[in-house]
Amino acid sequence: MKIPVIAATDPNTDIGDIIEGANCGYKVIAGDQTEMQLKLKNLSNVDLQTLGNNGYGLLQKEYLVDKSYNLILEKI
Repeated sequence: MKIPVIAATDPNTDIGDIIEGANCGYKVIAGDQTEMQLKLKNLSNVDLQTLGNNGYGLLQKEYLVDKSYNLILEKI
């Protein structure tokens, strides 16, 4: 089973925006308990299977080891 993503992120990273933009889950600024509870409640009102499938697709497309490795090599 593929599951949605809830990312507790630093305000200076863009991964939360990427997750929300790919429709695979939600972002929360780390330490914001109120926002985390709200996002968890939101999960009861959305299609979990779609979010999970979208997250898996994002992982396969953008975040496999080979792709990350090649991106790092391009930067050095």
